[in-house]
Amino acid sequence: MRDMNPLQALIMQLAADGISAGDLRKAVMQACPNLCDAKYQSTLFGLQEADSLMGQEVGGEWCFTAIDKAAPGYPHPEYSAEFAEKILAASCGEFVEISADDLLAQLDEMLAKARAKNPNTGT
Repeated sequence: MRDMNPLQALIMQLAADGISAGDLRKAVMQACPNLCDAKYQSTLFGLQEADSLMGQEVGGEWCFTAIDKAAPGYPHPEYSAEFAEKILAASCGEFVEISADDLLAQLDEMLAKARAKNPNTGT
């Protein structure tokens, strides 16, 4: 993400050495008092999607760290993000939406088959 807006740049600066999610939010809201929560959350998500910001649990607390892709120690992936998405999409199959009634009917059918295989279980 080369061309960052001021909010993105602020978040990246604050997260340069790692920062807890609560401290980051507090610092950003102090610097931008009129910022709405939706804009803050979407900016965080956008930075993570662009691989510019990483979120992870550290010592039981969620923290953010800015990612500097130009740093000498940055581990460049052996594959592209687009390739990874294709692999994930292929492994998931096509998404088919079903109604709640159809889902319950399928679950009932699976339970009946499982009980038929093992008559000692069930209610």
